[in-house]
Amino acid sequence: MIACKGCVSAIVFGLVGALGFAPCNLFACTVASLVWLYCQIKIARKTGAVLKVTFCWLFALYIGTMYWIVVPLTINNGEFVWLIPFAVTLVPAFLAMFHCSFIALSHFLCAGKTRVFLIAFPTFWCFGEVAVTYLPILGFPWNLMGYVWGGFSIYAIQSASLFGVYGLSALLVAISTLLGEAVLTRRSRYKILFVSLAGTIAALNFLYGFIRLYKAGDVQFTNIKIAIVQNNISQELKWRGDQLYINLKSYVDSANALPENVDVVIWPESAVPFSFRPDRVIGKYIAALTMNKRLIITGGVRYSPRQNDLYNSAFTITPSGDVSSYYDKQILLPFGEYVPFRRIVPIKKITDGTEDYSPGKACRSNLKAGKVIFIPKICSEIIFPVADNVGASAILNIANDGWFGKTSEPYQHLEIARMRGVELSIPLIRLSNTGISAVFDSYGREIARIEHGKTEIKIFLLPKRARN
Repeated sequence: MIACKGCVSAIVFGLVGALGFAPCNLFACTVASLVWLYCQIKIARKTGAVLKVTFCWLFALYIGTMYWIVVPLTINNGEFVWLIPFAVTLVPAFLAMFHCSFIALSHFLCAGKTRVFLIAFPTFWCFGEVAVTYLPILGFPWNLMGYVWGGFSIYAIQSASLFGVYGLSALLVAISTLLGEAVLTRRSRYKILFVSLAGTIAALNFLYGFIRLYKAGDVQFTNIKIAIVQNNISQELKWRGDQLYINLKSYVDSANALPENVDVVIWPESAVPFSFRPDRVIGKYIAALTMNKRLIITGGVRYSPRQNDLYNSAFTITPSGDVSSYYDKQILLPFGEYVPFRRIVPIKKITDGTEDYSPGKACRSNLKAGKVIFIPKICSEIIFPVADNVGASAILNIANDGWFGKTSEPYQHLEIARMRGVELSIPLIRLSNTGISAVFDSYGREIARIEHGKTEIKIFLLPKRARN
């Protein structure tokens, strides 16, 4: 009975911890929840008890922040509704079990050694986050604690330029660890010491962010004018046969309505509903529709007849209709873009079409558009660490959050994408078919935004890279 109550409490506090992520952004809830978890782990006598309470806490946190994974299963006439119970339980359970094993290991190695455990707990927590990131096939680093800082303050995330989101996770867990020790100790002087140390870590993080933004000054812009187009096409209509030309025409009309001095027009993931082939007919067709005066970046499907492969890609189409540059998505989404172990897994992918996509080659990692060089990331690729390409002008994340409706997913996806730009000190352009589209400078400061569910065009000057 006592163990059962402990699991229930862990689930409740795990759900409370999820409130710190977008769109709620209740930073204090996540800190308080982590403090509770640390106290439970510290007073536990057996590593098995630590494993149990941590698993329940993480399982609830993942459900609270990833409940939206079931929404795509309701689309396409509910063909995959039967998968909902498995998706909403097995995915969070698998990730939670993998992560909590690292936390249990810290307890096993350092139980009873308070000074060592103060360092070991945040360290092994971050080891778990890194492990979840690079887990083969099912790696999904969506719920990293470092993202909680993003909704709290722009000053708090500047440290990501030094040690990335994992460093921000370590700071948050370290602060919660110290506050947990303050709760557990009975000596007033130690309470003051632990609270003071926690406050000092938080203050130094904010101080660095304040100094960095103060030195950066006002946003600096290039003379390159870019337009992003969010046409808010519902997922039910996006791939319907009688809507394909209508959907493409909506983007063409948006491009034709733009002023003459726009240098680059960007459309979102899979904006062009016809496959690009080596003959480049589609590129010339789009150029003709846009009156041969637009440099366009668009998402679409690339077909390679030589390998008989399909790729989820981004293309640069010149005014003459040539595909001057393209990028193939390298990190594919399991069950969305391909089915792992297809020979033994008797289901098809949940997105439209029956064929699996193939991953792109790592050697092709840039997308050029005139004078601009982008680091392209298609949809969920942006949740993984991004390698800096020297000379790149910005990160470009084209996506389609129409799969997830009016859930928290678009807000979380946006916050994660913003962090990638701050990590590399480079501007970020994020454009979704429907969801939230936005532009940030190298410090994560918002330049432009198109809200969820809006059909809108934003024109802006591309911000400059930060001076490191």
